[in-house]
This record gives sequence, C-alpha cells and structure tokens, in this order.
Amino acid sequence: MEDGNAVKSPPNILVVLFDQLRYDVVDDPALCAAPHLDRLRRHGTWFERHYTPAGICSPARASLMTGMYPHTHGVLNNVHSWAAVVRDLPAEHRTLGELLSDAGYRTGYVGKWHLGMTQGVRQRGFDEVRSPEVEDDPSLQAGLEGYLDSMVYTRPREGAQQFPLYLRDPVPPSLIPANRVLEGTLDILERCSGATQPFFLVASFAEPHHPTILPEPYVHRYDPSRMQPWPGFGDTFEGKSRAHRSCLEHFGVAAFTWDDWRPIVARYIATVTMLDDLVGRLMAELHGRGRADDTVVIVTADHGGMTGDHRQFNKGPLMYEDVYHVPFLVHTPWLAVPPGGRRVPGLTSHVDVLPTIAEIAGLSPAPRSGIGRSLLRWLHDEQPEWRSSLMCEYHGDEFGLYSQRMILRGPHKLVYNPNDVTELYDLSSDPFELHNLALDGPAAGGVRRELEQELLGLMRATRDGLAEFAGAMLG
Repeated sequence: MEDGNAVKSPPNILVVLFDQLRYDVVDDPALCAAPHLDRLRRHGTWFERHYTPAGICSPARASLMTGMYPHTHGVLNNVHSWAAVVRDLPAEHRTLGELLSDAGYRTGYVGKWHLGMTQGVRQRGFDEVRSPEVEDDPSLQAGLEGYLDSMVYTRPREGAQQFPLYLRDPVPPSLIPANRVLEGTLDILERCSGATQPFFLVASFAEPHHPTILPEPYVHRYDPSRMQPWPGFGDTFEGKSRAHRSCLEHFGVAAFTWDDWRPIVARYIATVTMLDDLVGRLMAELHGRGRADDTVVIVTADHGGMTGDHRQFNKGPLMYEDVYHVPFLVHTPWLAVPPGGRRVPGLTSHVDVLPTIAEIAGLSPAPRSGIGRSLLRWLHDEQPEWRSSLMCEYHGDEFGLYSQRMILRGPHKLVYNPNDVTELYDLSSDPFELHNLALDGPAAGGVRRELEQELLGLMRATRDGLAEFAGAMLG
C-alpha cells in the first residue's frame, strides 16, 4: 500500500465497533452532537450506502470477521440464544485476527465478542485481550445492582418477558461498560506505542444497544420533550408482513405512544454523544503517542436498531434501513481527501471489510473470503467498476428461526418473506418505507420481477441453501 505521500507499510489498523448504532443518527449533526466522528469524516471516507449482511449481532460480527455471508459462515443467529444454530464461529473460517497475526501484526481485542460460547477471542487470533464480553462482567453487574430499581422496561402481556430499556438514574462513570472498553483499548495502545511491529486492534463497544446506562452529564444531555417522532413512527403496517405487528407484541411496545418513546430516544442519542467523546479520547491517545499518522481508523456498527421508529423496539424480522443501513467510516490520514471528506455512493457491506483490511495490511495473496470486495480503490478516489446490487439476510433470533432475504438495487429495495407478503420500496420517493409497492400490481410488477430474479441469482451464486426452494417463488 505505497503512495507518493504514504505512511510506512504496513500501517496500524484500529477498528471501532459499536453495537446497534443507526446510520441516520450519526449522519445528522442537528439530531446528535458527534464532533469527533464528524472530524474523522471530514478528513476521511464516508460510505453512504453501507449495509450489514444480517441485522443481528453474532451473524453480522461473523461476516465482518470473515468476509462471508451468514449462510456461508454458518452463524445464523446469536450464539448465546437457546435457539442458536451454532455456539461458535466454525474454526475453518479464519478471522481477521488470525490472518493479521500470521502476517506479523500484533493483535488486540477489547469488549464485546459475541462469536463464541466455548471459543474465546484468544482462540481466534487475538493476542492482547481486555474486558471480553464486558456486559457480562461480574464486578460491573454487582456495581449496577443498586441502581436497578430505576430500570424502565417494556410492557408485555402478563407473564411474558420484559425487556430493559434504560436506567432513569445516572451511574458512576466506572460502571459504564464503554468506559471499561476505552480503558482496555488505551492500555493496549500504550503497550504498542514503542513497538516497530504494526498493530491491529478492535475496540468493541456494547453501546448504544439497550438498556441505556449513562453517567452525568449525559443523562440530561438531550431534553426528551424536544424529541420529534421519527418520520416512520405513524406506520400502520398496511400491506406488510404479519411480523411487523407481532413484533410489537413480542417486545411489549404495542401500547407505547411517542411520549413513551421520547426518553428512550433521548438517552439513545445521548449514548451516541458519549461514545463520540470516547472516540475523541482514542484519537487524542493516538496523536499523543505519535501513531495517528500511521494508523488507519475504521468506525462502524454491527447493525442498527429501531429505537421507536415504525413504533418498533430492537430488531427482529424487520429489514428496515434503521437496522440494515449502518455507518462505515475509514480514516487514512496520509491520503488526501476533498474538502469535507470523501463520500462513496456505491453499495458496500460488512463482507467487504476483510478484503479491505487485508489489502491495507499488504497480505499477499489476499485471502478469498467469498463475495466481499476490497474498498481500497474507493479510498484512493478511484471509481472502480462496482456491484449494482447487494443482498442481505436474516435467519431468526431468540424467538426461533425465521428466513428473510433482501436485495438493494438503485433506489429500490425488495424484501423476500418466504412465508408472508413480499415487500418492495422505492427509497427515493419513500425513504421511510411506509408504502409496500409489491401490492400495487402492474405498476410495480416489472421492477419486482427484475429484483426477484436478481436476488435469486445472488442466492445461487453464493450457494444460499434457500435458493433451492425460493426458485418456485421468485421472478
């Protein structure tokens, strides 16, 4: 990766990974104050249409680590779930940690892993490990017990499971999971500061995933009364799959009004501002140790979340932009960018992360991970021939298995629900996905057939087992 004004090769690589972070929140400074991420974006490359392959933690993280779709790497739902298809990312699929460790990188991982119940982070190529699965830290849980009386929950039917939403009361900074991830990351950076060996480090935060737990001054950073409803909040789900309505009942938010959602949204956005401050501290540490100019910084999220949009909580079988469209930012300080930063319009995915990092690190030959493609030419301000469509998928969660496939092409998005109605949206005229065009008959029939045929082609090309049965339904 040599350039006229390039850093030494190979460079350091720092991946900042958030959990359940919506694209639109960090793309709108008027909604959420995130000055440190904004600064990185102004001096880096922002991928405007980046998608997670699956809108749930374990499958999305496995795709990021392997460059494969979930139906290829086999992690179809969360590994900790009673309904888990596998308990660990299969050993035959090599992770970024293993690949870069073999290439001479010093590897580190801090925070949420979520890819194995019997195999930990160290077994998958990471040497320096801090606070694995920090959300399950016994000392953290013990410290929070005194605050749990102020936890607000969803309101399911009697006898059903409640889901925690947020703590009303502020807690000490020492009990914030994100602060522990920051401390572990700073510790590893200190250990790597004087080394000639390049480092590959992942700082994996459990936030802004619910339940929201905040210290001062973030608890009151945003006034709930000023939170305006999401544009899709009034969705009636007319013409949509039954899953949209059942999710309201599953999660216990069917009776929630916008007044119920206001404090939830305010705290979610406050959590993003808190995380942004931690990114600022990470960047200050890189600068202070003289490593900012030779370190690639990648910021992304495993997936997004509903957070009250379409009246929904969490994720589930809801293939909305709120869940699947995720932030993806690459900061390469030695590459010049246009004023305000570079914006990439192409359809990109977490399956592209492994080949991108492999090429940045100079791995030769570059590993073949599946359908993923390196994004390096975009970083060099080239206009590569690029994919015209992108597939995403869903296989189920803690409620059990539930298959879905999605294809994006141009402004259109088609969701294939094998056991329910197909959904088709025009994101240019209906960005909040309120009107299902698939039921409009001849007016949208041509676009629907084209997308269904293209989706079936992508499924077959990636050896998606569902393709064998979907052939009778698609196109």
